[in-house]
Amino acid sequence: MKEKVLVLGLSKSGISAAKYLNKNGYDVYLTESKKEVNESEVQELKNLGIKVEFGGHSEGFIEGSSFAVTSPGIPPKSEIFKKLNSKNIPIISE
Repeated sequence: MKEKVLVLGLSKSGISAAKYLNKNGYDVYLTESKKEVNESEVQELKNLGIKVEFGGHSEGFIEGSSFAVTSPGIPPKSEIFKKLNSKNIPIISE
């Protein structure tokens, strides 16, 4: 069974991290808080087997993650960081 990894942010760095992790055998879940996203980028990630959600961070995406990779643009005091910390999910900055 592949190790589940959460990637925060559908930016250039988040997309690159998701592709890298996917290529290296992880089960990648990419989550974005914004509702407006580039549909072609999302479809490309889905075609690679990367799960993508936008418009919030659901419990289903967070639950069971071994660790989370975050963009430097996400503030450490953000709500998603609080959720990850409450679930003892290690956070790695890319």
